[in-house]
Amino acid sequence: MLNEGLQVISRSAFEDCSSITSIELPSTITEIGEWAFHNCRSLKDVVLNEGLKVIPFGAFQGCQSITSIELPSTITEIGERAFWHCDSLKDVVLNKGLQVIGEGAFHDCISMIRIKLPSTITEIRKLAFCCCLSLKDVVLNEGLMVIHNEAFMDCPITSIELPST
Repeated sequence: MLNEGLQVISRSAFEDCSSITSIELPSTITEIGEWAFHNCRSLKDVVLNEGLKVIPFGAFQGCQSITSIELPSTITEIGERAFWHCDSLKDVVLNKGLQVIGEGAFHDCISMIRIKLPSTITEIRKLAFCCCLSLKDVVLNEGLMVIHNEAFMDCPITSIELPST
C-alpha cells in the first residue's frame, strides 16, 4: 500500500516485481517515472487516482495480468509503450482530458475488443493500437485531428466511427 503524501514514483521503481498483484496510487501522486511498473507480470488490479497527469514511456509495459484500467480525467497523455504487451487488458476507460495517445501505447493488447476515445483526444500516434488482435469496435469522437501511420495496423476492426474533424 502506498500512503497519501507520496508524490513521485521514480523510474523503474517497481520494475520486474513479479509478486505485486494490485496497486492503488494515492491522490497525491502527480508523477510516475518511465518503466515504473514494467514487467510486473502478476499485477492485475490498478487504481489510478485524480492528480496524475501523464502515463510515461513503458510505465505498465509487459504487465500481462492487468484486465482493466480506468484513467483519471487529469491524465493528458499516454506515453509511448505505456501499456505495450498487456495481453489480458480488455477494458480501457479513457476519460475526458486525455489529449494524446503515444506511439505503441496499447501495442499488442490482444484482449482489447472495443475502444472509445473521448472528445478531448486530438492525436493518435503511430502504432498506438497495433496488433490488438481482438479489437473490432472503435469510436473516434469529434476533435480528433491526427491519426498517424499504422495506428490500428493488424486490428480486425469491423466497426469504426470517424469524426468530421
